[in-house]
Amino acid sequence: MPLSLLRHCCAPICGHYILLLLASEFLYTRAKLLTAECTNLSMDKQSPPSKAVKVRLIEITTNQAGQRVDNFLFKMCKGVPKSRIYKAFRHGEVRVNKGRVKPAYKLAVGDRVRVPPLVCKASTEITVPDAVVEKCKEAILFESDDLIILNKPAGLAVHKGSDTPYGVIETMRQLRGESSLELVHRLDKATSGCLMIAKHRESLMRTQHALKNKQGIEKIYLALVAGKWPHECERVDAPLVKNQQGSERVSVEVDAKRGKSATTLVSLKRWDSTRGISHIEARPLTGRTHQIRVHCTHQGFPILGDRKYSDSKASRLATTLGVKRLCLHAYRLELSASVLGEKIVVEAPVPQEFSRLAGG
Repeated sequence: MPLSLLRHCCAPICGHYILLLLASEFLYTRAKLLTAECTNLSMDKQSPPSKAVKVRLIEITTNQAGQRVDNFLFKMCKGVPKSRIYKAFRHGEVRVNKGRVKPAYKLAVGDRVRVPPLVCKASTEITVPDAVVEKCKEAILFESDDLIILNKPAGLAVHKGSDTPYGVIETMRQLRGESSLELVHRLDKATSGCLMIAKHRESLMRTQHALKNKQGIEKIYLALVAGKWPHECERVDAPLVKNQQGSERVSVEVDAKRGKSATTLVSLKRWDSTRGISHIEARPLTGRTHQIRVHCTHQGFPILGDRKYSDSKASRLATTLGVKRLCLHAYRLELSASVLGEKIVVEAPVPQEFSRLAGG
């Protein structure tokens, strides 16, 4: 076949083929775009948008000084997981005065902190229910320019967590409209009684310093324990070690080798032979997690209603007596004038559960 005729016959075929290729490429590209749009739409529905934060250099003020640099970053980078912040420390992304620091570094006035460009999820504001706000408002026992002391209700955590959308501190900040309020110390969720909240940075530092050095602040607890607490057992010295179970679950046990020193003074106030329970007063000289609870169980007298540390015998007794809560109450708080310039003595009313079991 002549070459000219071959070209004449093949030209239409090649043209159609090229058109088909172009059409298929167009459809493929369009399909990819549609898929990407659908994926983005799905992601938007499933998780809140993220925002990138630029590098920030922050000079530490008087109100910010004295705290650990990791705690400072937790506040500055709300929404960023703690694991990501600690990773930034390990990689040298966090700097103070142009040098690498450890998370425990205490900030001083004038320090310049480099806050890395961490990506944080847009936080969803949690509104504390009005009933909880009102409950905390009515629980305030004492207030000055420096400090708030309230009778923390049993069952309310002191701060929010992964399974707890709000706690006492979030409730008080919402009530007062002040983000500067800070917890001086903590109470277990199941424990009721005196809880201190600092109204500004200086009072926070002074009260925490007094607690750390065991000078000027005394905390007294009331507890109901299973069995007869011996009169001669007035001091419990048993080192405690804390075991982390997941992100928030904590278990504490007595361990002479690995544990940190822990001391609790105990006095028997009343022995109820009819019910088989002791009313005791406990004064922790150290502030270890779950200290009083673990020390009581270690001595063989678990606190009634303690689901974590009770033995089977104490649990059965609590059920028989109709105990619905942990029978541990932060009853009295004493601050000497050296702490905040005035002597403060506050007592939280004894819970109904205690009065009922006491026959009052």
